[in-house]
Amino acid sequence: GDGIPRDTAEAVNWRRKAAERGDAEAQLRLGMMYARGDGVPWDIKLAATWFGHAMYGNNAEAAYQLARLHETGEGIEQNEAMARKYYEWATMYRPHVLAQYRLGMLYSRGRRTSEEQAVATSWFRKAAAGRHAGAALEMADRYARGTGVDKDPVQACVFLLLHMALRDEKTPAAKAKKLMDDLERQLTPEQRAQARQQAAVLIQCQEPRRQVQGLRHGAVVHAGD
Repeated sequence: GDGIPRDTAEAVNWRRKAAERGDAEAQLRLGMMYARGDGVPWDIKLAATWFGHAMYGNNAEAAYQLARLHETGEGIEQNEAMARKYYEWATMYRPHVLAQYRLGMLYSRGRRTSEEQAVATSWFRKAAAGRHAGAALEMADRYARGTGVDKDPVQACVFLLLHMALRDEKTPAAKAKKLMDDLERQLTPEQRAQARQQAAVLIQCQEPRRQVQGLRHGAVVHAGD
C-alpha cells in the first residue's frame, strides 16, 4: 500500500535509495528493518544510525525508537540521559503518547526528588490525556499516594476509572483492583458520583459507559476481570 515492492530485496533497495535521498519516513522504515532483521542482517547500530537521520528530519517515531534503544541498552550502550533527551525530542513534533509515558517512567525512577516526581506527574498527565491506560493508572496511584502531586482520593478515582475504560482485556487488573478497593473505603457516595462525572468528561464517549459507572452503591464493576 506504500508503493514498496513485495520482494524483500527490492523493498530494501527501494527504501535505502529513498533514505539516502533524505526521506525521513524511508530512513525510519530502514532503521526498523535493521532493528528487526527484516530482509537485512540484524544490526542495532545501523538501526540507530538511520533512526538518528530520520529524527533530524523531524520524524517523531524515529526519535522514540532511538530513545527506546538507549533506555533498554539493546545492542547499544544503555544511557538513560540520552533516552530522556530523545523521548523529549519525540514530543516536540507531536503529542507522542508513548514517549510521554516513558518520560514519566524515567523521571519517576530517577533520583526521586520532589522536582523530578513533579516532572514525572506532568508527563503521565499528558499521556493519560492522550488515552494511555498505563499513564492513567500511574496518575491514579500518584493521587492516592500524594506522589508528585497533592494527595486527592477523588482525583485518584477519576484517573482509575479512566484507566479502566482505556485498558484492554490483556492488561493485568490486580493493581487497579487493589487501588479501587482502597479508594472505596475512603470515598463518600457524593465523592464517588463526582469522580464518575469527571471521568466521563475525560473519556468523552459513551462506549466505556459500563466502566465509568463502575462505582455504584459502594460496589465496583471491574470490566475484564
